[in-house]
Amino acid sequence: MTKLYRVFAGLALLVAVQLPAKDEPPVDAAFGKSAAAELGQLLEATYLYPQIGRRYSEALKAQSFAEIGSLTELAHQLEGTLRQVHNDAHLRVMTSNGGASGAVRRSISGGRAVGRTQRLGDRVAYLELLGLPGDQSAQQAMADFLDSQRGAEALIIDARRCPGGGLPVIDVLASRLYAEPRHLLNMEMRADADAGLQADFDALSSLRRVSTDPDRVRWEHWATPNASPADRAWSEVPVYLLTDFTASACEHLALALKSTGRATLVGKTTRGAGHFGSLQDFADGRLHVFLPVGRTFDPATGEDWEGSGVDPDEAVPAADALAHALTLFGADPALAQSVAAAAPTPSVAVREQNPRGRSYGIGMLPPRGGETSLEILQIRPDGPAAAAGLRSGDHIVSINGTAVAELDAAAIGQAMRGSPLQLSYRRGDAQSDVTLVW
Repeated sequence: MTKLYRVFAGLALLVAVQLPAKDEPPVDAAFGKSAAAELGQLLEATYLYPQIGRRYSEALKAQSFAEIGSLTELAHQLEGTLRQVHNDAHLRVMTSNGGASGAVRRSISGGRAVGRTQRLGDRVAYLELLGLPGDQSAQQAMADFLDSQRGAEALIIDARRCPGGGLPVIDVLASRLYAEPRHLLNMEMRADADAGLQADFDALSSLRRVSTDPDRVRWEHWATPNASPADRAWSEVPVYLLTDFTASACEHLALALKSTGRATLVGKTTRGAGHFGSLQDFADGRLHVFLPVGRTFDPATGEDWEGSGVDPDEAVPAADALAHALTLFGADPALAQSVAAAAPTPSVAVREQNPRGRSYGIGMLPPRGGETSLEILQIRPDGPAAAAGLRSGDHIVSINGTAVAELDAAAIGQAMRGSPLQLSYRRGDAQSDVTLVW
């Protein structure tokens, strides 16, 4: 039986490391083929693009899955087969927490929307956006920040490490940034897919269902201004959105602000995860798939950002984005550089991800398939990696002598928890080796 877990639009990309459970029983070929067939049926029936769903199903049927050591390995093989057909950034296969194997799944934000906040140079309100959770506390945190920063002459939203989430926090922000109701983006999905998700969308006041063809359901996403004159003062304030590892619903925010001319995007092209959907289980509840059923797009162009990302208005290295935004606002360049340098670094998040456990202090994403290197996104200043000279922006090309291209998330997670750890990494055109120990 398939069980459906409704997940709100723009599921956060997860820092997902699947480690086989201790004494995990082997999986035989019959179970593997059955799981592949069930997954193929799900994809054919509900994946966003029916023709690709059929290709997914055909590819799964063609695989034998005869050599499978564990449930985790089966999940990896299933996902690898799908990515050879079409690489959807949100399509993931994972073991179930309730099954014979567990998946360690943790969002970068730790369930929080608002991270570091401060007033820069007394004129600029700064917000580190950690993610877009859908709970009431996250919405209140955004409202509290905007209330506390009234009177600022500019707003910088640092979404460089924002992995995704849902619309409610965006709606709170949009209610302050626009003086008049404004059509932001469109969202559409297969009409025969995920009735629960459709009901969730219909329940949101910011989404208006509009007529469409029989095969697609479409909503318009609107910003509705707050009635309070004090809140509307934000509509006159210039906004700068910093981008780098900006994904999923955080890309929704980036495109909405850019396409309506409400913000200047500064930094790097976002990560290109544009499809939304739901988490479903299959294979007797032992496996999960996040199954994309819809997309979000610019109503003016019809274009989405899946696979391509949202381009910044001002393309600069991510590390320079804050200083550049301050300079665009008119701050003295020297002052802008000093403010940016004095601000706490994003690598603080590395400590937050593992506050009590051992860590080399390296923040990065596990592979989704096909990568030949892993980009280091964050380095904790007081960790072993920093002491060894590793930096944000370095690319790890091998771990303990094995190329990254030959490792799955489970193997990488296992290695990163061991000591010593041997890494080969690329910085620019140069490649170096380093050994880290606890």
